[in-house]
Amino acid sequence: MSRMHDVDRHACVSVFFLDDLFTHKLNCLQHGMLVNFLVLFAAEMLFAKICQFTCYFNRYLILVCHLAMNGSYALNDMIAQICHAVAGGAVLVYWHHGENEFQYFTMQDNDLYHQELRNLRNQRIRGVITRATAGEPLVVAGNTFHIMETTFADIQCAPYMLLRRDGNTDHLDETPYLFSGVNSRDAAVAYINRS
Repeated sequence: MSRMHDVDRHACVSVFFLDDLFTHKLNCLQHGMLVNFLVLFAAEMLFAKICQFTCYFNRYLILVCHLAMNGSYALNDMIAQICHAVAGGAVLVYWHHGENEFQYFTMQDNDLYHQELRNLRNQRIRGVITRATAGEPLVVAGNTFHIMETTFADIQCAPYMLLRRDGNTDHLDETPYLFSGVNSRDAAVAYINRS
């Protein structure tokens, strides 16, 4: 075996610690080291899966810590709160992080409703809210709501993930605002995102 071939083999073995994996895998193929290429490829795939698992694990760990610090959330209690709001004539139901419960506005709360939207807009301008978008409709106890998903900096919302019932941990980052009408939801999203 030539000295050059030996140097290339060592370069390929140590490639796992280098940034440019692709170049080194090609280098292995060019020098007839298919086994080294396959090992590197398998290591890269394994590393990607470990990173993906770690990401999911961290998200669930955050959820468990959140539940432990704020008390556990019972899905039936949250549904009951939302049904109570609907029975009270709610036009907007939202999760209040400070009270750890769903609260709502009715048509009679017009001034308070608009003040809440102004507060959300000001928080968006200051960067407290990093995103406000229209989400997928959500059906709770036979009632369809049009969702505005708001992302608060450094605040997660486990109840929204539980209400969605899909196990998607991305919903942890979003606080739901449940509107009875799609037009009012769209108007709120446009208002909050206006510069």
